[in-house]
Amino acid sequence: MTEKNNDKIPIYICMGSSCFSKGARILVEIINNTIEQYQLQDKVDFRGKRCFDRCADGPNIQIGDQIYNRVNPENIKSIILNYFSIHESANTD
Repeated sequence: MTEKNNDKIPIYICMGSSCFSKGARILVEIINNTIEQYQLQDKVDFRGKRCFDRCADGPNIQIGDQIYNRVNPENIKSIILNYFSIHESANTD
């Protein structure tokens, strides 16, 4: 069962020790900044999750029912924008 908060799309980031040691902490800041920059606060519920049981493929995030592996600072923003069908030029701020 997928947890939802007021029908928001859940974004989970693995905070297990393996993913954390591979950079999940840095990804939290980037995800928060992306949510704010593209005004997704009313659309998503972002939170940490203990483990996805895919430690060798981490860091891992989940958006809705889709799990993304080997997430890094270079690809996390595009993963989020692609999921929500947002183009970089759509943000005029």
